[in-house]
Amino acid sequence: MSKKKKIAGIAAALCIAGAAAVWLILPGNSPKEENRRLIYQADPQMAGKQEGKDMETLSIGVSSGVSGIHPYQNDDETMQVLLRLVYEPLLLIRSDASIEYRNAKEIVFKEQGKQAAVEVNTGKCFSDGTKLDADIILASYEWFLNGDTSYGGIVSRIESIDKVDDQTLIVTFYEADPDNMKVFSLPIVYDADKVSEKGSTFLGTGPYRIDFLAPYQDVILAGNEAFQEKGRTGDENAGLEAGYSKIIIGQIDYSKLDEILEAQKYDMFYIDKEEMAQKVKESNAYDIYETGSETGYYLIYHMEERAGRGVAGLCRDQDLWKDISIQGIWSNGILSPYMQEPNYYSSIEKGSLDEIRNVNIVHGFDGASMGIYEKLSAMLSKEGVECQETMADTTVLAGAKEDILIYYGSYKDAVSDAQISAFYELNKEIKAEDFYGKLEQYLTSVNLMTPLTKDTVWTAFLSGRDTMDFFR
Repeated sequence: MSKKKKIAGIAAALCIAGAAAVWLILPGNSPKEENRRLIYQADPQMAGKQEGKDMETLSIGVSSGVSGIHPYQNDDETMQVLLRLVYEPLLLIRSDASIEYRNAKEIVFKEQGKQAAVEVNTGKCFSDGTKLDADIILASYEWFLNGDTSYGGIVSRIESIDKVDDQTLIVTFYEADPDNMKVFSLPIVYDADKVSEKGSTFLGTGPYRIDFLAPYQDVILAGNEAFQEKGRTGDENAGLEAGYSKIIIGQIDYSKLDEILEAQKYDMFYIDKEEMAQKVKESNAYDIYETGSETGYYLIYHMEERAGRGVAGLCRDQDLWKDISIQGIWSNGILSPYMQEPNYYSSIEKGSLDEIRNVNIVHGFDGASMGIYEKLSAMLSKEGVECQETMADTTVLAGAKEDILIYYGSYKDAVSDAQISAFYELNKEIKAEDFYGKLEQYLTSVNLMTPLTKDTVWTAFLSGRDTMDFFR
């Protein structure tokens, strides 16, 4: 990765952490408890106490409403809900770095990561009954390629998309990059009313359909009957009943949080950890869940590999880090804090510090980095290793010469183009569902870095309304 690309990646990650990332924990999208952590458990008797509350309707609060008839132009909280319920993508990237196919049956990366073969799930239908095929997928991607949307950075990775037959597409990328996977997480939309002068809201293949949509008003969803007939996989008689008869997505006015909590107007909404969490807890009606995002703290090594593994071994016990003030969750994996085994800490080979007598450790000026340095230096001192401390601006990786860098950002910032090429050389053909597991194992094997924590986002769920399997 180029230096410019790394800086842009850090900025982008920081921008989306509080918006799109929160909706990765929509119940059912991350249904396993290891994919989210309960921060606060409310009293179920305090929830749903208002008379006349419609239990067949789910209300979701988002920070910004839709501004037009094409909500898929924006990658915001509203769209992250619609992406799972209405405008399904070819695949979803789950918060544990696993893959769930939606409108694709299979995606295989080839040509050392520069190309991918997509098998379309032709059993899927849009809400008007139109069957999904390669032409519709191609038209959807062309709409995003030619339009002014928030997905411009993602689709700019695409060099070409070619149709092989009615159920196969070949996507060619400008360069091999792990983030090419995100190309397949774009919403698949279908313009069923191309002759309309004013245009119309496009259709989707998800379990719900748009029932009402107007600028700056609540979005209302109803069940997609075509989905109920064929279900998630597109097979006959494999229907999945919608969990609610109606879903309302409304813009939340956080200045009226007290009134919202009292009225229990929303069943789920994102909260700010520092400013809102205490009020939500005091209401005792909302459970609060935490999930990890892409950015966090790492130790990045510029030292002999065996010594780096020795340092990694010292970091294995997360209890050692509990007294450090870091806003985040301990991460067992490089790619995700919820990475299933084999992950970094379950796979890292034992190293040795026997030949290391001193190390230079560079860290930033923030309190968390200082706390990590103090803990790490204390652990190394017990092993007879003297630590030299250097404080510097660590937001840009530019060929630093330190032995260990305490770094805040994304794992991708520390991975070079040569290392990415080496990964694809080892995996000349790789299925999408195997991609992140193999990448985790490769990054572990070369031991470029040790993950410590990942940033988190918090979401409030009205107690008793936070298990919704229909989102799966």
